[in-house]
Amino acid sequence: MSDPSPLAQAQAIIREFLKPNTTAYLFSPQDSRAWHDSQRRAGRKSPMTPSQASRRRKSRPKRSPGEKYEVPSYGHAIKYGARKAGVPHWTPNQLRHSVATLVHSEFGLEESQVVMGHTKADVTQIYAQRNEKLAFEVAGKIG
Repeated sequence: MSDPSPLAQAQAIIREFLKPNTTAYLFSPQDSRAWHDSQRRAGRKSPMTPSQASRRRKSRPKRSPGEKYEVPSYGHAIKYGARKAGVPHWTPNQLRHSVATLVHSEFGLEESQVVMGHTKADVTQIYAQRNEKLAFEVAGKIG
């Protein structure tokens, strides 16, 4: 049996983050904060003091995690996560380039344009990286 494709592997990882509400954001700063807080509580070495237990959260804090990541905060979260996981830094835009390249090489320009949501094919061609394998095949056929 062959190894699952990178796409299948990514889908398996993401599956645990899916929510019953299909319109909810997949990754949320609120969810992240709740998870981190629960991890900290579970990792406590000493019991909570009565004064800590009786504290109430501010009803209107100046800053609180949002429902969704904004463009800069999404990039920061990825950078932090990559560093923490010990993997090379990457950006969300690299995912778009990878998908555009994959769809373009497997299905063609028009399909890639539709998947990427571009109105003009020139923009899609910027995203789809050169297919070196195809270049070698062409060179091999024409000599």
